[in-house]
Amino acid sequence: MKLLKIILCIIVFAIAGYSLWTDEFGTIPILLLFLGLTTLVSGITEYQEKHKLNAYLSFLSAGFCIFVCVYIFFS
Repeated sequence: MKLLKIILCIIVFAIAGYSLWTDEFGTIPILLLFLGLTTLVSGITEYQEKHKLNAYLSFLSAGFCIFVCVYIFFS
């Protein structure tokens, strides 16, 4: 899980850096998708460590990020 979290964080930083460097904001939905996946993995690890409130908040924010990503893709 830790390796997956690190890989997803690197992907998020790479996409965000690319978007800021090139002023291309068409990559924002992809950034939101990977940000949601990163937060989802973080929520799973928090849930396994018995930090339920942090896990539920992570699940809520991951769901919101993924919802916004899907909404942007289909609009």
